[in-house]
Amino acid sequence: LADRLETLAGRISCQSVAVYVLVFLVFFYPTRENLSGFNALTSLVNGKAMQYDREADARIARIMEADADEIIELEPFTVKPKVLFFEDLDRSPDNWKNQAMAEYYGRRGIILREE
Repeated sequence: LADRLETLAGRISCQSVAVYVLVFLVFFYPTRENLSGFNALTSLVNGKAMQYDREADARIARIMEADADEIIELEPFTVKPKVLFFEDLDRSPDNWKNQAMAEYYGRRGIILREE
């Protein structure tokens, strides 16, 4: 009797897992691109997160090396991972994002170089 119960419990467990996987596939797989975890994993696997990090570090290095009274032109990002990138700077020094970044780093102005 104990062996039959263990076998039955094993089947129920496998069936439960199968049901959970099926529910996941039916309900969440079509919306996977809206899931932050999925986007983060995808960006890590395809290398876009690492490339974005390198480019962000290069921007900061450029800002730190520039003179305080210089208007700094930064390169646009070549990759824009969905989970990390929301909106970039602008070409105009009057844009609030550019002004906020320049103020943060104590620089006269920061703009985005035209693509």
